[in-house]
Amino acid sequence: MWPEAAQEQEPLGLNRSAVTNIKDWQKAVIPLIFLALTGCYETGDFGRRKPGLFEGKKGSDLFPARFDSNYTWTEDETELRNRAVVLLFNPRHPTLPSIDMIERNNGVDSQSYYSRIAGGRDQSVLQRYQRILLDIADDLELIPIEREVACRVVATDKFRVAAIKAARGLTEEEVMLAKEWVAENDQLIDSVEASLPKRIDAYHYALTRLVAGSPDRKAAEVGQVIRTLRAEVAKGLPCPRGGGSGKSITRKG
Repeated sequence: MWPEAAQEQEPLGLNRSAVTNIKDWQKAVIPLIFLALTGCYETGDFGRRKPGLFEGKKGSDLFPARFDSNYTWTEDETELRNRAVVLLFNPRHPTLPSIDMIERNNGVDSQSYYSRIAGGRDQSVLQRYQRILLDIADDLELIPIEREVACRVVATDKFRVAAIKAARGLTEEEVMLAKEWVAENDQLIDSVEASLPKRIDAYHYALTRLVAGSPDRKAAEVGQVIRTLRAEVAKGLPCPRGGGSGKSITRKG
């Protein structure tokens, strides 16, 4: 092929200078759009990148809990929900998504958890005991963190309730939404605390059935770790409760 034939042909109705100008415009605008969305063109405190439009927004963090509210979650409220969702359901997810959707309505369930521990044919007896140990170890690490975040949310909600009383010009709807926001946080914290004993029951249920079917020296270690978890759960929240609205959550639609 001759060099002339390999040259890019101009579109009909446009001269070469016009095509070049359009391409240059596209090259200039597209990076600006990307930078505007991601916020990569600026840095915040201590040289950290400033959050962009979709920074940290994924999964349940994308929208506020109340879709009819103008409020949005604080960082602590977001973290509380991300921590709590782990403790409200069974320690291990099932292999079938349909089962996971059903169990999300029931919360922690001993029989469902045991089926995940003993249901895998590829798991040896030792591995099944080890899985319980790993799950309890995760709980022992997560529970103090979740409770610390919960206490920060409780403290912030006390300021929120005080602000409701002191603020002027709030509409009845704004007062109602703020109180319901506090009540929702209280309800979530209470739900997690109520779920923790169920997790202990699930671990004990799985252990006793493993021992009945396939005894192993590892069982003694699992029993000891369950007692450690029971003692951790018994500590309760490291902060006084109170200051909430005490109003039940009512959702529109």
